[in-house]
Amino acid sequence: MRKPFSSVAIGLILLSTAVLPPLVFMVFNTSSMAAGVLLISGLHVFLFVVLCTTLRQTQRLGAVAILFAAVLGVVMTHGAITLLINDDFDFGRFSQSYLFLIIYLLGAFSFALMAQRVPNFQADFAVKLVFYVLLLSGFAGILKYSPFSGVEAGKPVLFLLSHRTSH
Repeated sequence: MRKPFSSVAIGLILLSTAVLPPLVFMVFNTSSMAAGVLLISGLHVFLFVVLCTTLRQTQRLGAVAILFAAVLGVVMTHGAITLLINDDFDFGRFSQSYLFLIIYLLGAFSFALMAQRVPNFQADFAVKLVFYVLLLSGFAGILKYSPFSGVEAGKPVLFLLSHRTSH
């Protein structure tokens, strides 16, 4: 039996993955899209935890956990070697980047596991939904429409607006 709500929800999650980082970048005038990517990664981890608790399905981590630990170990080793070599190593920045790396990896892992569990017809609907929304966004961009800058935008894009600061 098809569940249309879950197909739309999966499509909206996939669409938010493509649209939310640049949208956060534009609306909050941040220096990069890192805040949006962090928000999306957190959303993926949250949805994965909710799905695991509601469906009561567990999956062996096995090779993924080893890969996860290896990537974090290599980055930590690189940071430790750089700390020994460099006198002006910014440990606060490194630790913040390391924490973000852990969150991004968890988000990507959660998204991949959710994608494996989605039936084909739901994945098909989700991809088509994202395609048509981005296609309509492109048409709106050609017409120089942007909901964030009044009636007519200076640049013909809707979601993926590049930000230029004046110096």
